[in-house]
Amino acid sequence: MKPHLILLILLINLSSACNAQKSTTQVIIDCKTCVGQKASVSLEDLFTGGTSILAEANIDASGLATLDIPLNDTLLTIAQIGPGEMGKDSVYNLFLVPDQPLKLTITESGLHFEGKLSVVNQYLYRSHKIAGKVLDKASAIVSQFSSMPKEEQNKFKANFGTEFTTLHKAIKEDKRILVSLKDFIINNNNFLVQLRKNWLGGLNHEAIEKASSYDAPTFLQNIPIKASYLKANMALYRSVIDYEMIAHLHGSIYFALKKDGKEKDTDRLISLTEEVIKTNQRIAPIREFVLAYNFVKLLRDYGLTASVAQLYSNFKVEYPSSTYLSSLEPIVEQYNDLAEGKPAKDFVATDKHGNEVRLSDFKGKIVYIDTWATWCVPCIAEFPHSKKMIEHYQGNEDIVFLFVSTDKETQKWKTFLKSDKAPQGFHVNQFSQDEQTSLYSLYRMAGIPHYNLIDQQGNIKVNHAPRPSNKEIYGLIDELLDK
Repeated sequence: MKPHLILLILLINLSSACNAQKSTTQVIIDCKTCVGQKASVSLEDLFTGGTSILAEANIDASGLATLDIPLNDTLLTIAQIGPGEMGKDSVYNLFLVPDQPLKLTITESGLHFEGKLSVVNQYLYRSHKIAGKVLDKASAIVSQFSSMPKEEQNKFKANFGTEFTTLHKAIKEDKRILVSLKDFIINNNNFLVQLRKNWLGGLNHEAIEKASSYDAPTFLQNIPIKASYLKANMALYRSVIDYEMIAHLHGSIYFALKKDGKEKDTDRLISLTEEVIKTNQRIAPIREFVLAYNFVKLLRDYGLTASVAQLYSNFKVEYPSSTYLSSLEPIVEQYNDLAEGKPAKDFVATDKHGNEVRLSDFKGKIVYIDTWATWCVPCIAEFPHSKKMIEHYQGNEDIVFLFVSTDKETQKWKTFLKSDKAPQGFHVNQFSQDEQTSLYSLYRMAGIPHYNLIDQQGNIKVNHAPRPSNKEIYGLIDELLDK
């Protein structure tokens, strides 16, 4: 082939690639009562749950805002008008497709859509309205659900979510939209119902233990396996997978290990989760995501241990061009920043007298941090072991036992400290949802209780430190004391 023809083909291909990268769609918002407010369309990160803004604009004096949104794939996005929260009318889902403009007209009676995607988005909006009622119904009963007779629990669950029945019938009969889109909307609603139903009364540990096995046979066996849902960024599908991991993967393997007296063998648990995912043929279409998400979940639970890091290495070898790597790399970097020897993240808390206390105030001493709350049953269950540990090191001024309560209601915390359940030590409270200052965010906690061990130089010894009931913590403390 002649050189000038090769060059021409390359230029055409390059031009096509650039055009593909520059695909957009336009969202026009018409809201006469929203003048001066900010309108935005965002995307939820399936791994962190955080959001990134795709486009935003102020609503002008005529009540209009035009958002040009970069979009190469069909996506389920989050639209927000002014301040608000998900579930309210100011925040809701939008279904967007490249090069298919969508207009939203917002009035007191609700939302009206125009464009080729108007029918799909109108059904999403109707779903959003019903979802609010369904979630309110669950919230009204959640505090008493566990104490209800089993028969009443089953009856409530059987009828939970039936508010969607009429809407789903209308969607199925509507000939204006593709079958795949009908399936998308209906299952998005079904996932919401399934998730809320699953968490009513909490995890059924007895049932999980009874069905436990090293090969986790029930994992992801009763939900649709749809790669298209992940590609479209359906966050509720991710949440269903998350629940399945907790109950039917990690839970199944944990209790199988427990039967063999090996429940503390976290390295084995971690490697078995990967093995189950790789050998489960049914989930092949979404295996790449499930492996990536499993790594992130275990990273949050155990930190960047050697066995967790191995999962990441395996993933990169198996999927070197994975689009998920761009999300995983910054997460790994954040946990690298919490590795042994890295400077401890300083934070501010308040003692029972209202005085500010910083972690850095204890530099020069070993600090064992116990993050807990009065409502956290596993946290309180560790306190008898905490008392034994404090007694073991009594009189040693080189170690501080720092108990950080995350209670929002500080009076409950102060009352608890007066009881005989509270161990001796240095007690402070920090309730913060600010990612820049929250102890919970700074140390990438997956939940509480959470324990940290800080050395005399103010560096991290272990982020996910052993619990007081685990004898390994004594060895780690003694190692620092011997330095």
